[in-house]
Amino acid sequence: PAHVRWRHIYSCHKRHLAAKVRRDTRPFAEFCFLCTDGKWFTSQSSWASHCESHLTSLDALPFQCDPLIYAKTLAAPGLCFWCLGDTSLAPASRLQQFLTRAQWQTHVEKH
Repeated sequence: PAHVRWRHIYSCHKRHLAAKVRRDTRPFAEFCFLCTDGKWFTSQSSWASHCESHLTSLDALPFQCDPLIYAKTLAAPGLCFWCLGDTSLAPASRLQQFLTRAQWQTHVEKH
């Protein structure tokens, strides 16, 4: 099914990009689902800067925080309402993306 293929392709590509990172740094790859053109980041510092740019323009953030699933495929990631507003957290933590409803719900219930 398409949703299984999507998850497989996403996971494999993320592992592939993370493996290409210099050996002296921890493997890292993150995709920004919020950007309309979609963008991969392979360094934690560039990801943090990118997250900060989203957080400075709150109008660009989605109105709903739960993951949007269409035809069993992720259309928009889940975000935590409480983390988004917690300025004591690092930008990447504030903008943590949840790809499944179960992951998102478990996190939100802890708050």
